[in-house]
Amino acid sequence: MKSSEQETNYDREIRTLCDLINIEEYLNKPSIYEKHRELLLPLNTFLIKNRKDLDIPISKNERAYQIWNDEKMLDDSLCKSIVKWNRLEEKLNYYLTPEPFFDYIHCKKEKMNILIVENKDTWYSLRKIINSLKNECYLCDIEIDGVLYGEGNKITKEKALEEYENEVIQRKCSFLYWGDLDYTGIEMYERVVNQNKNAEISLFTKIYEIMIDAKDLDLLGKIKHNQNNNISLELFIDSFDKKYQERIKYMLNKNSYIPQEIINAAILKNICKEKEIL
Repeated sequence: MKSSEQETNYDREIRTLCDLINIEEYLNKPSIYEKHRELLLPLNTFLIKNRKDLDIPISKNERAYQIWNDEKMLDDSLCKSIVKWNRLEEKLNYYLTPEPFFDYIHCKKEKMNILIVENKDTWYSLRKIINSLKNECYLCDIEIDGVLYGEGNKITKEKALEEYENEVIQRKCSFLYWGDLDYTGIEMYERVVNQNKNAEISLFTKIYEIMIDAKDLDLLGKIKHNQNNNISLELFIDSFDKKYQERIKYMLNKNSYIPQEIINAAILKNICKEKEIL
């Protein structure tokens, strides 16, 4: 137990805190104050001396460094509890930075078509081809203004595309998704859609059809690693007409797959068309 003298010292200290701090609650629960004290005092000093700095929003890591000289402090569980206890979430006026992606933007316009690709080789090849064009690029008769590399599960994080659209591109986007044709690729597309309810996302069916037509389905390689085949195929399958629906089901039932890399750089170069200027 703390001595009465220690409690009195805390009582006096608490009463000198900034008016943004939850003083009454700390007076009622000095044990909580003692737990919070080490991180709370630098925060209190900042609020007294530098409150005007809160008028300008900055990133979470920037604000954490500004207050504690530690850019990761606002991720600390104790620090989070201090911020919540004192109801400072909004008053600290920081924002979360969107997850960065490898992207290539060929043409910025009011509304943009952004192609999401699952694999790095395809992203690199497309970037190289599109970068060589002077005018707008068309892939399968669809204009492509930019290419974004999904980086595995990174693209499936909650609101990843919405943040990319609103915070990074700052344009209205129509996203086209293109990945491997296997259970993992299908599941990834469905997760991207489900995690970005406010984004306009569709499957790039025309390029998948080229993938399916590129090779005899009976000569495809087998899925080598264990994949979750107990997934809903409905959202993905329903994007195709009946002919391709049957071929996709046939392929998956044989435990076969088609990697995105079947459409290699040479094929991409042939099917990417530059807009003709009359």
